[in-house]
Amino acid sequence: MVVFLATFFFGAAFFLRTTFFFVVFFFTLFHLLSFLSYFIFIFQFLYFLLLDNYVSDPTQNII
Repeated sequence: MVVFLATFFFGAAFFLRTTFFFVVFFFTLFHLLSFLSYFIFIFQFLYFLLLDNYVSDPTQNII
């Protein structure tokens, strides 16, 4: 009975630790990807804005 309880608590702690690790890992991965897509959107918007300005007015060399 003691061995059963020890293995049960050890297995529950190990399972909870791994699931907590995976939840935190995927949560941070999702947030990093969302921040990355946000910055990519901003840089793409600024790049197209500058490129459009450069193409529409060639006298201003904005690179």
